[in-house]
Amino acid sequence: MIVCLGLGIQMLDEGISPTDEDLAEVRNSSARWAREGFPLKLVLRILHEGIREAGDLVAPNARDEDLPELLAIQKVMFTLLECVTVAATTSYVEE
Repeated sequence: MIVCLGLGIQMLDEGISPTDEDLAEVRNSSARWAREGFPLKLVLRILHEGIREAGDLVAPNARDEDLPELLAIQKVMFTLLECVTVAATTSYVEE
């Protein structure tokens, strides 16, 4: 999902976790997919793939001296993964 990439960039630029407002598109999409009968497992895989792809954009160009920045990016990605998973799952189950 493009929104995952955008949230990751925002988190790196601003140094803060996404707000409930930032996660609205994730929640809305998850609720829509629940109504349409998509399994939760598939919904989460789609979101996780978006985050994985965002990480893949950074790693290929990294050099040894980039390790501190890569570790910071990894921390952001795990935080984003948690936020997106909680938002999507909660919205899906509520629907």
